[in-house]
Amino acid sequence: MALSRRHAYKFVGLVVLLLFTGLFLVPIIWLVLAPTKTDGQLISQSPFAFGSFSTFGHTFNRVVNYDGQSLLISRTRRSTRSAAPHSPCWQPFPRVMAWR
Repeated sequence: MALSRRHAYKFVGLVVLLLFTGLFLVPIIWLVLAPTKTDGQLISQSPFAFGSFSTFGHTFNRVVNYDGQSLLISRTRRSTRSAAPHSPCWQPFPRVMAWR
């Protein structure tokens, strides 16, 4: 039984869409699973193996407290300061000297 031309185009389109969906979802799944593993597990285990929730918690804590500051607190301070022109981080553009 031969497929009609319309069904063949739909099938090819479906295969292409599934291929691109896989190409975009695979890295996202890997990014979700990578923080659950230690450095050694990242090298020795499968990329899609799940590590542990304790490792994920430790990694999350290291990201939030990066460089000795709490990322969540510094982010809120920065967002409240950046909107106000009187804050110390706001600087106007320098004046351009006109040629005489």
